Amino acid sequence: MRARRKKKTEESIEENLDQSQDAVVSVEKEEPKEEPKTRKNPESAKNELMKDNADAIEWMTILHEGDVDKNGVPYWTHPMAVAIRVKSLAKQAGVNVKLAVVSALLHDVVEDGHASIKEVEARYGKDVAKVVGILTRDPKLSYMEYIKEIVASASKPAVIVKYVDLLHNRS
Repeated sequence: MRARRKKKTEESIEENLDQSQDAVVSVEKEEPKEEPKTRKNPESAKNELMKDNADAIEWMTILHEGDVDKNGVPYWTHPMAVAIRVKSLAKQAGVNVKLAVVSALLHDVVEDGHASIKEVEARYGKDVAKVVGILTRDPKLSYMEYIKEIVASASKPAVIVKYVDLLHNRS
């Protein structure tokens, strides 16, 4: 009885092996499938952002020169990362991409004391100055009051920039 079970088990294993080998051979013979299209490489997104917004990037990096985050990383990397993400979200939300991206690049320049709203307006216009103004926290307000003001502004670019800013600050 044991001999019969052993033989049956061996035959079953051989049969499964044969089927597995057949499956491997058929998979090897299949033509490679075209890879699904994926998102842009982050480096190309950064390059595209830099080309389209070179002046705002240059001004922002000059204004934040010497600033570092709590980890010692140059601070200008934060607005750049926010702007890259904002570009994608602004497109999806049907928001003026240029306005949202430039506002993201400059979202901390007034709050950090490097520029005034009037300087932002002189360089980039009223719309950018308005969004940057909404994003500039009044030190008299609590954090929750500040967030409520951004939401109450109904400025889609400001809400998108703040959302991405919060996400990036948490990472």
